[in-house]
Amino acid sequence: MSTRTTEEQKWEEIEAARTEARASKRNYESVWHATYASYQNALMLSFLPAAADTAVLDCGCGVGVLLKDLLDRYPCVHGLDISAESLKLVECSHPALQGLVVGDAEQPPYADGVFDAVLLRGTLHHLANFGQGMGEFRRILKPGGVLVVAEPCSDVPFINWGRKLLSKRQEKAFGTRELRNLFPTAGFSVVGERRFGYLAFALTYVLQRPLASLSRPAWLWRSIIRSLILLDEMLGRIPFLNRSNLGAIVAGRALGESARCTPRVPTGKRWS
Repeated sequence: MSTRTTEEQKWEEIEAARTEARASKRNYESVWHATYASYQNALMLSFLPAAADTAVLDCGCGVGVLLKDLLDRYPCVHGLDISAESLKLVECSHPALQGLVVGDAEQPPYADGVFDAVLLRGTLHHLANFGQGMGEFRRILKPGGVLVVAEPCSDVPFINWGRKLLSKRQEKAFGTRELRNLFPTAGFSVVGERRFGYLAFALTYVLQRPLASLSRPAWLWRSIIRSLILLDEMLGRIPFLNRSNLGAIVAGRALGESARCTPRVPTGKRWS
């Protein structure tokens, strides 16, 4: 019988994910993956405020897949990740990038109420305690601030079966309702949600290594993935089929005054 604690499992999962990211960075930079990543990022950004002075945190930023699109839109962007090695791979030389900090998403090293928006792109399922993490995200957000979470999703059984067959790591996959229900108990009102991830998502992530080698001609592969994304959009409008999504995005707005957790000051190691 395994004697690993939940905390140990969390750290093992995170390190496995970061090691994979470092080993296959070229996959993230391929025409195929980059095109789909931009689409998913746009879905997340659609829930953010348009104000020019918005301060944003990419929590669990990894190698910077989401950071690049945030920097194109906002003047004050921060990145937090538990892996210093991942932050070394972030290639964002931009005046809007306020800092990259090594730290745990479950204990973000920021003061209360400093951000207008916090985004987690596939980060939440790595946390040992979802409730504690959500409470911390509420703490570092200003009242009225927005939390946007994108996560692997399993609303139907065959999605779970497929994941078990194809995935080397048996990571947590939320049901859409389960993910949504985390928000009210942490002091958020749910302001929107979006199911995503059908055929284009499956091909991009299941076949990412062979697809990464398909770089020429770029216009051809970009056209193919964009066509598949359009097909995904259509599938997302068909009853029943739209519940076979592989991912879900839920956005919430911070209610009232900042949740009073233990006050925290920036203590994470700054990467520069």
